[in-house]
Amino acid sequence: MKTALAICAAVSAIGAGTLSASAQLATDTAILNADSLVAISHKGYDNSTVVTQSGEDLSATIDILGSQNSAPDGSANTITQSGSDSTAEVTIVGDFNEFSISQSGANGPAQNDATIEIYGTGNRAQISQLNDLSTPYANSAYILQAGSLNSASISQTVSDPGGGAAYGTSNQASIFQNGVENFAEVTQNGTGNEVLIDQNGNNNSGAITQMGAGSSLKLTQLGDNYSYVMSQTGCLVSSCPGIEVIQGGAGTPPPVTN
Repeated sequence: MKTALAICAAVSAIGAGTLSASAQLATDTAILNADSLVAISHKGYDNSTVVTQSGEDLSATIDILGSQNSAPDGSANTITQSGSDSTAEVTIVGDFNEFSISQSGANGPAQNDATIEIYGTGNRAQISQLNDLSTPYANSAYILQAGSLNSASISQTVSDPGGGAAYGTSNQASIFQNGVENFAEVTQNGTGNEVLIDQNGNNNSGAITQMGAGSSLKLTQLGDNYSYVMSQTGCLVSSCPGIEVIQGGAGTPPPVTN
């Protein structure tokens, strides 16, 4: 007989301050089906959000409307999820926002999904995903930034549960930036890596690193003064779909190493 446990938290805050939500699931092996759901809504300034979840079927949704949204020590707001089948969604409207999502797989086949959407100026977004489980498993990350002075970073790793070389089934990363002075960085380790980066504006730059077979990437940069460094290792010609680069305006074509 399977035992189910559900934890649900919904919080709404208006004004300045710090909000922390923690949903920790019991490690008792008798709990075979478990759910953890956290929903937080902020309105105001100087908002700080920290969410920690562990277990199965994890879900966190954060909505922030305001400016200077970061932790008191200047670090990013965070969602940390450890377990199987993790989903995190963050939407921020305002300026000088920072948010970080960290997901790690445990306790069986898992799918990590993370989304950050930020509208404003001076934004920083980071997603880190680690999966070391038996198949099927995958990492999917999406970042959208609309505004200026934006920075986005995605790191994805799928590794051999036995401690060997990474061989995972799927890493998918997408970054969309609209504005000036944008920076985007993606690092993937596994097989079946896919990257899509779209930057629209001036002074765009960044780096893409893919390690493993079956890697593909598409980069679109529209504007002036753009540059990119791309690297693919462990990728046989027959196993990698290839690289597609679309650039418009004045700039320097990105160097590519295989």
